[in-house]
Amino acid sequence: MFFTGQYFHSIDKKGRVAVPARYRHLWDPAVHGRTWCSLPRAGSIRLYPKRTYDELAAGMMARTLTPDPASLAREAILYSFTHEIEPDSAGRITLPKEHLEISGLGGEVVILGAGSHLRLMDRGVWKAGQADHLALLDELLPDLDMDAARQGLPE
Repeated sequence: MFFTGQYFHSIDKKGRVAVPARYRHLWDPAVHGRTWCSLPRAGSIRLYPKRTYDELAAGMMARTLTPDPASLAREAILYSFTHEIEPDSAGRITLPKEHLEISGLGGEVVILGAGSHLRLMDRGVWKAGQADHLALLDELLPDLDMDAARQGLPE
């Protein structure tokens, strides 16, 4: 499953946001898990399908009984801020109040397809930065084309 595109939505007074139908149709609970994992950042919230989150988290976990201090801190921070969210029958998820406070989100948002996950951002901030995002994309595309060529993929 690979999330792409952008959709404008609102977070209601109860902290709920509808996962766009296009994403819900990509998501198979039997394959991807029934829940989403929410992880806040300053200015955004990331939503991972449960199984995707588990796979990514397993890849970064220390495989030792005596992890180094940086690994201990990273794991404690990551897992303590992650919340598992079950969608309701209408495809809405209720974002944790703590995540809304940390991210500063509320009201009008954009839901961005970000490959392995969805990213919620303030709609105004996203729109104001679109020219910069497109300029960055122009800078990244040559690197992506080179990566595709190295892997034998058509450009």
